[in-house]
Amino acid sequence: AFKERTDKIVDQFEGLDSYGAKVNGKLTVSENVADLGGVACALEAAKRDKDFSVHEFFVNFATIWRMKAREEYMQMLASVDVHAPAKWRTNVIVNNFDEFHKEFDVKEGDGMWRAPEERVIIW
Repeated sequence: AFKERTDKIVDQFEGLDSYGAKVNGKLTVSENVADLGGVACALEAAKRDKDFSVHEFFVNFATIWRMKAREEYMQMLASVDVHAPAKWRTNVIVNNFDEFHKEFDVKEGDGMWRAPEERVIIW
């Protein structure tokens, strides 16, 4: 079951565009799994806070990955870094969570939509 889930993570990232370069899902899979697991754990912990806001949780997660860099640098990172580009570390990870879809009213046909059967939670 774990291999099946990690294969889905590879597929979610494979070939995504990073300023003209393509993300290698196999190269980035370990960090993508770590990001997915970390967000899942953090979300479960955050839900226990009496002031928890799912909206703020996902907005803050996206905010920490904001990045601005030259196109050439981003292309180079896509080819050698074991981390997916920041944009995809955010957008691909969050749309695996039902809470994200519900909070932001993401529906089939929307750019951030991921079908429930394609969503992956590792831990």
